[in-house]
Amino acid sequence: MFTYVPILRYQKEEKAAFKSIDLSSKFLPLIEIIHAKGQKKTADTFVKYYTEEFTSLENPILIDIPTYMRISNSTKNNVRPFLEPIIANPTLRAAHYNQLRNLNIIPVVSYIPNVADSRIVVNHLDKEFKSLLSFDRVAFRVFKSHFNEAIATIERLIRKDDILIFDLNKEYHNSKKLIDEYYKKVAKLKKSIGCKTVLIRSVINDQLTNAELPHSIPIDEYDNSLLKDYKSLGFDAFGDFAGIKKDNLTKGGPGGTCGFVFYHWDNNEYIGFKGNTPNKLTEYSSIIVPSVLKSNYYKAFSRKHHRECPGCQIIQRAKEDPLLEKVDQFAKWKRITVMHYLHTMEEFL
Repeated sequence: MFTYVPILRYQKEEKAAFKSIDLSSKFLPLIEIIHAKGQKKTADTFVKYYTEEFTSLENPILIDIPTYMRISNSTKNNVRPFLEPIIANPTLRAAHYNQLRNLNIIPVVSYIPNVADSRIVVNHLDKEFKSLLSFDRVAFRVFKSHFNEAIATIERLIRKDDILIFDLNKEYHNSKKLIDEYYKKVAKLKKSIGCKTVLIRSVINDQLTNAELPHSIPIDEYDNSLLKDYKSLGFDAFGDFAGIKKDNLTKGGPGGTCGFVFYHWDNNEYIGFKGNTPNKLTEYSSIIVPSVLKSNYYKAFSRKHHRECPGCQIIQRAKEDPLLEKVDQFAKWKRITVMHYLHTMEEFL
């Protein structure tokens, strides 16, 4: 039975990290599809690309085309033309899911949380669920916004084998009294239907920049308490964004400071590492690699972990042979972060 739901946007680095770890059945990854066919510039269609990507899955994965996102002129060029029409007409999402129905996937039924009229939420949940009856199992993703209306609708739709996901976004301790009432409603639904329930939350403040990270010490702004609390709150599993920030999918700016976040299992902490000089990517290999390798947080992991964790292997190779393992780029450290985080969860959960 799964206990952890890593949420991964299906972009180049998260995709590489996802494919690098042999995840067991205690994982149920939630893959957010945000573009029609990844980085490919060929004439591949949506269905061909994602069929090739997911056709060999042994264990199921959740698939969500996220309509909760706000699309603007600053949204990435390969994301906006895919998500914008779906957010404008959410019925298109079910059509995409149905194109992939022969794969080992569980589609996520959800709604646009920032709409003003709750009747739109109810109508969409009802229509989308009925459009996906060819799937043996679906997941429902609900938010604080329109929670009561969504739960009331889901109560008459959800089946025993379905999954209910409560997405807290970045909130947990805030508005605790109100959220406790929501937890009780989820527990009541779970008891009456027998479905599985998941509590997910973005651990990381997405406004925190690399320049603001501490160096070689834990980051105060990170809160991964769901890992320890989800059972006592009445849920079967918890989820997060696999050690990285919840990407706003905006177009990249002009460089920045080198930074890396290393997850430390013993105290459930995130350790920050950063460079000194903006736009100096060589500080990944000159400062961050040696700082990580000599830190007590890194050394606390076993030799077996260092030998088997693909993220740790990259860091070690970057020290031993920097010409062969080049790490002076922002994107690669996102991959390293997710690799280490997923491997650590696989090892210890």
